Amino acid sequence: MTLSHSAKGWCFAIGSSLVRYGIWLLRRAGAGGIVLVGEPEYYSRFGFRAHSGLTYADAPREYFFALSLAEPIPLGEIAYHRAFEAELR
Repeated sequence: MTLSHSAKGWCFAIGSSLVRYGIWLLRRAGAGGIVLVGEPEYYSRFGFRAHSGLTYADAPREYFFALSLAEPIPLGEIAYHRAFEAELR
């Protein structure tokens, strides 16, 4: 998608809408929470926060966040499913 310069701000509105919709879908599906690696300034607006008891070794602590949807934030080390591993050839 390409937007003209006169559509300033639309990129952020589209991104925010997609994040909110994703959170809504996961909540509706019964997910207990969400973890992600991303920009603090962006994801904090959706309620994502860093939690000292929840870590992910492959990302700097200041870029790793969680959002509780129904349960308390767990403690421990996050390991993503193998489906998220990229294999370069």
